[in-house]
Amino acid sequence: MFLNRKIDIDTKEKTIVDYVAQAIQGDKDAFCYLIRYFEKDMNAIAMCILKDEANVADAIGEGVLKAYKNINTLKNLNVFKSWLLKIIVNECNAILRKNSKLVVLDKNDFEFIECNDKYENLDIKRALENLSPKHKIIIELYYYQDMSVEEIGNILEISEGTVKSRLSRARQNLYQMLREV
Repeated sequence: MFLNRKIDIDTKEKTIVDYVAQAIQGDKDAFCYLIRYFEKDMNAIAMCILKDEANVADAIGEGVLKAYKNINTLKNLNVFKSWLLKIIVNECNAILRKNSKLVVLDKNDFEFIECNDKYENLDIKRALENLSPKHKIIIELYYYQDMSVEEIGNILEISEGTVKSRLSRARQNLYQMLREV
């Protein structure tokens, strides 16, 4: 698990839990290190939900600020990644709610930016893009972020049974889409 990974800084070995403990005690450098360490994870989740770099940056910025202000409420040092990603997911959902009130007059007036992501197989990438948002986020968290069903349930605030059924349905949908290719 990621919490047992050792990080070599100044020839002194520390684990993620050590940095979390220091951040809770008010060490800004430790908090900044944690944010840099999980930056790719936060970006991947936010891009999965929002698909717009400006909104992703807003969600991550707001999420990091909330995490910094509330890190002292974190009781279990071992769940920092899940806790942080849950904040990011909540910020993404807030942006989606806010943007759902906007009316787009003509979609052709906007240029969509293709991002470079870690999905290398184009057939799989296309299939993932065709999944519903609730299934796509489950696949992202489970396979690309290597999170457990329990962690995903906590982040998305759904039961483990719901996570398992959505994961199963997402796999079935992906299988069907890839079979047709």
